[in-house]
Amino acid sequence: MVQRIWASIDPIFFVNDTGLACNTPGTAPPSYIPVAAGDNITAVYWYWLHPYGPMTVWLADCGVSCEDVDANDLDFFKIWEAGLLEGNLVEGIWYQKQFQNWDGSPDLWPVTIPATIKPGLYVIRHEILSIHIENKPQFYPECAHLNITGTGTAVPSPDYFAKFPGAYKEDGRFYFDRWR
Repeated sequence: MVQRIWASIDPIFFVNDTGLACNTPGTAPPSYIPVAAGDNITAVYWYWLHPYGPMTVWLADCGVSCEDVDANDLDFFKIWEAGLLEGNLVEGIWYQKQFQNWDGSPDLWPVTIPATIKPGLYVIRHEILSIHIENKPQFYPECAHLNITGTGTAVPSPDYFAKFPGAYKEDGRFYFDRWR
């Protein structure tokens, strides 16, 4: 198992919940997915049902081991995002809807690991923010461990780092009625 373990498929409702980093409890697995910088990695979801809201992917360098770090202490940086593809909040097409397969096959979420990134051990964090219920955003974070290989030297500036919780503010920006 390379995915950080979670206890339920229930969403996280609050931006200050410690489960926002890698879900609850987010128990670290003992293994890593080997992937070369510049290659794709694909997350697999079964029966994703919510069609509204953005999706993001983040990385965080673990140092010598991802097994021993608290995900809430990691400095994540965003490597991918998709949101409203066309139209408006009410009638528009969100990436979540495009992501869905209604034929029983898995929903695949491919993302390219930055080609110039410094090799090392990383946590990859996929997050789906579902906004289909008025004023009740639902966060679905999932994490796994990566062993990224390559010859790159790129490291993001600390200006791009975010911690979970902490990256999102309790200022109401996720609380709205998309039906109005």
